Amino acid sequence: MNEEYRDVEEVLMVIKKATMFADPIMKISTKGLAKIVQFLARMVKEKIIDKREFKDFQNFAKQKETLMYLIFR
Repeated sequence: MNEEYRDVEEVLMVIKKATMFADPIMKISTKGLAKIVQFLARMVKEKIIDKREFKDFQNFAKQKETLMYLIFR
């Protein structure tokens, strides 16, 4: 019983350490996403890509953010 309790404690400690690193990664990811959206908006303005492609990317990014929120909340 003592050994099982120790194993559970180890698993919980690993999870706790992993969540400490998740927050900075999420912040970096969000800043990167903002830069990509900005870049694509400029491409639309210069008529390099269609507005439809830009909207498709925005929809994809919204779905990704929703998924990441559900995973890390």
